[in-house]
Amino acid sequence: DSGTGWLVSPEYVLTAYHCLGKETAKGTSVNVSFGIGESASRHSAILAAFDVDLDVCLLKLQERSMNEPVPLNIGSPRPGERWFAFGYPVVKLQLGQVLQGTVQQTLNELAYGVDLDLSVSPESILTDYRGMSGSALMTADGCQGMLRVSVDNAIGAVSMTQLRQFLTTNGVFTEAPTSEEHTSLF
Repeated sequence: DSGTGWLVSPEYVLTAYHCLGKETAKGTSVNVSFGIGESASRHSAILAAFDVDLDVCLLKLQERSMNEPVPLNIGSPRPGERWFAFGYPVVKLQLGQVLQGTVQQTLNELAYGVDLDLSVSPESILTDYRGMSGSALMTADGCQGMLRVSVDNAIGAVSMTQLRQFLTTNGVFTEAPTSEEHTSLF
């Protein structure tokens, strides 16, 4: 299986758990690439932690990355706010795809595993979103969630607010950030 993920610290990649396949065990080896083609840097990682209910996992790189982690913001995006994401959908696996759109609604709790309902702008709609799962949900305020599922021509995402406890428990957040605060991860 394949999906998209991103660095949340020099040694951890965050992605959707379902990208690894059903019932993948902790400690399983995973191949991670940064970039595409001949210039891609390839790394070995292991499944370090996961939460099936949130459909999230952390992959620990065998060697720390020299790339910059994506800064996380635990505040929730607002309805009407513009968002974008980059990932590798199966229909454009070798090229990648930028998706963009508008936050339609934010939910107070998870419904079908998501708390963010996102519309996709017509110019970036795809026929198949598989592979975009695990992409960082970016807004003007930074990374505020992770793409999880496609619903018709819309996308469902889980917010950093919902992912905060998982990331704290697994040592990604080393201090308790306040809402709306950009958080340094190392």
